[in-house]
Amino acid sequence: MWFVTAFHLLQSKELLPREEVLLNLQSHRVNGLFAYFIEEYPQVSDAYYVVSTLSILGELDLINVTEYARWLGGLQEEDGGILNGYGVYMGWSPRATAYSTCWALLALKTLGRLDVVNVTRALDWLFNYCYNMTDGSFRPYPSYNGTALYGHYYGDPNLIFTTSLVVRTLCELDEIERLNITKTTDFFLTYYDTTSGAFSTYSDDLSRGNIEITFEALSALASMGTLEVIDWEKTINFILEEQKPNGAFSHQNYRNYRVDAKALKALQLLNALDRLEEPFPCFYYYILRRRLLAWRGILVAIGVAVPPFALFISLRLKRWKEESLTR
Repeated sequence: MWFVTAFHLLQSKELLPREEVLLNLQSHRVNGLFAYFIEEYPQVSDAYYVVSTLSILGELDLINVTEYARWLGGLQEEDGGILNGYGVYMGWSPRATAYSTCWALLALKTLGRLDVVNVTRALDWLFNYCYNMTDGSFRPYPSYNGTALYGHYYGDPNLIFTTSLVVRTLCELDEIERLNITKTTDFFLTYYDTTSGAFSTYSDDLSRGNIEITFEALSALASMGTLEVIDWEKTINFILEEQKPNGAFSHQNYRNYRVDAKALKALQLLNALDRLEEPFPCFYYYILRRRLLAWRGILVAIGVAVPPFALFISLRLKRWKEESLTR
């Protein structure tokens, strides 16, 4: 999804290897649904990312909407929470999470099938079991105690990711008025470094700012209509300074298109996409590399034929030059 999102934001969807992306998605289909890993059971997160990707590509007709809706609707529990799906297939004792509940709601909204779940009950579950009335944040699940979850983060980052996702979901469903916007805005500001303009991973160490956390905070603030509480210019400069020489925003030796796409989306939220001097050579390199691999047979032939031909031309030019000088 993030790879496709980046090209979408760069207005370069025509450069996407559409056939390869769609083929990759098709290879992850299990029993009519999509699984994150080949041969694994589908999860609600898969539904969200697949639906989002196909929506950007304009290929939602590849999904059996009725089957998807039936599956997602069947994961909602009596209390309103929505299970993530994987544990149900594996026979585990499954649990609903804020993540799975929001992902399901967002996927169903994109598919136009929110009718298969009780939206009010799902939102009530988020506020009744995951909401912290003290600071305005949301926990990943009711019994969350700070242990690692999605992304292998501990503690604070999970609260940031979860709260941002819930806020975006409320905004998408036109239910943002259910939130105490002032309190939740203040929650995000506890992670904001007024010196660098970045949002930090931990509130007790504001020097640990990173792009993913910054995007999550910006996205939530934008959904709440409170982006004006931060210094836009400082935050823009922080993001731009994180760009690496190869054009990417992820680590030099580890291309993480999720980080790159979130950097783009953060700049978009701050109306600063045009401030990029080199918009993602790494993405274009990826496309060229895939295209070159597709044509590797021809390239091998050219690689074998061109050097001798080039040598022949070089020798001929040298000989013509020598002959012209002796005349």
